[in-house]
Amino acid sequence: MMTNKKNAGYLEIAGLTLIVIASALWITHMTWVSILYACGAVIFAIGRMMIQRTIKTDNITAKRLLRQRTFAVFVLLFSSILMFMPTGWYFGYNFYLTPSAWLIPFIVFVIIELYTAFRLPKLLK
Repeated sequence: MMTNKKNAGYLEIAGLTLIVIASALWITHMTWVSILYACGAVIFAIGRMMIQRTIKTDNITAKRLLRQRTFAVFVLLFSSILMFMPTGWYFGYNFYLTPSAWLIPFIVFVIIELYTAFRLPKLLK
């Protein structure tokens, strides 16, 4: 059980490392950066969900923060999908996607992660 949680932590760190590298290299407009970002997002999501499965608590606030973390993972995966979308109009010419459209969900992910990273450990003690 402990090694499974430890391996999940390694997956989280590896995924976040790939995400940070791909986010920094996005400005270069290389084609493989989107693939690196998506792989990092998937690896991070697998690691995060493995860790969250092991956390058992009765605290309502901690459960809410865990749901927020799960929502943040889905937002991160959505931002990786947006990296592959071509520029143009969508939904009957009501929505225009730019090449940097993935940044908005990514920033939402970062804000939720920062918030839960400080609150959750205090509540789980």
